[in-house]
Amino acid sequence: MLGGAGIALNAIGAAYGGYSMYNDIANAGSHRTAADMQNTRSKSTYTTAGGNTYDIYGNPNLNAELAYENEARKTKQTSFAINSIGTGASIGGLAGSIIPGLGNLLGTGIGAGVGALIGGLGSLFGFGDNEDEVREEMRNEADATARQNMMAQAVGKSKDLEAHAKYGKSPYGKMDGDKKHGRKSEML
Repeated sequence: MLGGAGIALNAIGAAYGGYSMYNDIANAGSHRTAADMQNTRSKSTYTTAGGNTYDIYGNPNLNAELAYENEARKTKQTSFAINSIGTGASIGGLAGSIIPGLGNLLGTGIGAGVGALIGGLGSLFGFGDNEDEVREEMRNEADATARQNMMAQAVGKSKDLEAHAKYGKSPYGKMDGDKKHGRKSEML
């Protein structure tokens, strides 16, 4: 009876470990995107000579993003190694229970060793390392931020020129109170 329970538990462990390894492999390429990095930007509001405001954003911190990616890589590699060892041990234990003469303990040991080898090779060959992708996302975000900042500044300054053209008001200085440009005399 205990032998059947051991076989069943090893089969469940092998299936669960295989599923965990599949998830590790499927998730190995995940990293922070430019959209994630946008949430960490600084924001400064500027006022034009005509009193119009616009926002300028700073770039995300590359060192912080790379440190985050480095920790994520370590976590992915550790998870993959542990899941490989566990899956190998379960498969080896299952084989040891089924194959006569191998023995459950020996099968478990061999399976764990093979799993450790697979997990170690994954780490050696850069499993979960996405530093290049994060650098590319950072370049994309820096370019997008620069374009956004130029556009925001141009729109803010064009509002000054629009007020000057529409109401004959000088583009320098704020309007007094609720006065509309050109309707009343106003002091600059």
